[in-house]
Amino acid sequence: MFEIINCHSKLSLATNDFTLILMGMNDAGLKSVIWQSKVSFLAAAGITTFNKRILDWIGYYNIKRETSFIYRADIFVEGQEIIYIVNESAGNSDPYRRIEIGVISENKDTAKQILIKYVNHFKDSLKLKIDGRRVRHMDLAWYKANENDLVDTHVSYYRSFSYPSISETDSQAATQLNDPEARAILRKISEQDLSKNLDIKGEHKETVLKTIEKLISWDLVIPKILIFCRKNAAAIAVIQSRDEITGSNAVGVRCPHCGRKFSEELIKESYMISDLGKKMTRGSHWMTILITNTLIASGIPKKNIIWNLTEDSEEVDCVVQFKDQVWIFELKDRNFESGDAHPLTYRAVKFKASKIIVFTTGKVTKDARNVFKDMSRNSRIDGLYGIPTYIEGILPLKAAIDTMVKNETIMHVSKKAKEISLLAGMDFSPIFSHILGDYSVDIENGRKENVNIFR
Repeated sequence: MFEIINCHSKLSLATNDFTLILMGMNDAGLKSVIWQSKVSFLAAAGITTFNKRILDWIGYYNIKRETSFIYRADIFVEGQEIIYIVNESAGNSDPYRRIEIGVISENKDTAKQILIKYVNHFKDSLKLKIDGRRVRHMDLAWYKANENDLVDTHVSYYRSFSYPSISETDSQAATQLNDPEARAILRKISEQDLSKNLDIKGEHKETVLKTIEKLISWDLVIPKILIFCRKNAAAIAVIQSRDEITGSNAVGVRCPHCGRKFSEELIKESYMISDLGKKMTRGSHWMTILITNTLIASGIPKKNIIWNLTEDSEEVDCVVQFKDQVWIFELKDRNFESGDAHPLTYRAVKFKASKIIVFTTGKVTKDARNVFKDMSRNSRIDGLYGIPTYIEGILPLKAAIDTMVKNETIMHVSKKAKEISLLAGMDFSPIFSHILGDYSVDIENGRKENVNIFR
């Protein structure tokens, strides 16, 4: 996952000063794209010595008395890392002038080391190329940029929510419930009256019993024993072990209908859902755990995820804030129907979501998709665009989340890439696309691949 690690200085540099500093950095062995292109351009005409006139041309030139280029930014490429230097003070009157140096990389530790190297090269070049009498009065301090890595107040303010709390036992249970047969049987056991025996018949009996044994081994189901009165077949007790009705523990325990000892009544073995099983099935909590673990595995920090965001009786199962965007997840352990679509859109607007993700163990019905299509065509509400991302089934979940994280990361970087290109007066999009990869976008009939979002 690509990150932008950057820092800035309050230095105010004129264009010719910035040009001299970049010259010094290139002379020291670092190769920036614009500088090297200018050098090659001039060398093609036999110009290899850079006097003040040539340096002024590199930093600024115009055609027909209109500004065509001001040297405000440049980039360096080291392997898969892109390093940029931006002079936001050059050619404008922004009172918050600054020099920004940043590294775009998949490895934060590597990026931080490279950032330190380039900052030091910049300072060394500045001291070498700029008049020392001026340098003595410059503020050469560098400041680290803030990182957006927490849930924003516009998501959580005045609303009820919880942060993820997942034990190893919870994770294992949620993983086991990926099996649809296990979920179906667990659901049937949970809905069964405690006083009734689970009726298992038919040719699939052996398979069902094997699945129940698995559920017991996963601590999702507990064996139980039902006791029925032999006289009128009424259920009189539910116990977990025969030991409870034998030996000294059973003294004085008799049927209220016929007076027999419990051990003499009709006994049948069955099953009941455990506390862990109840926790997993309540509100399909196993899906919340599964999606959370998948998000974390795909690179989303745990602190960027919240559960059960609620306000005014409206609740969202899972919310993620990532790269200044808010994703809301709707989780359904069944088909997602048209009746689910309108309430979800309302919640998306209410909680200012920039992306909706529907994760269902079944299908998103055609009618539900049509609802979203109609709303997408006819409205544009508070920054919420397009149709949701649909994830149907467990199998495609990880790949879908990986793609979403990659896309959001690229989109986040693209904003900086466009800013750098604009300041540099040169389209760097081929370089960014080559290193960062392609972007894919949800469209009405599927996905569109290889979208250039750096231009």
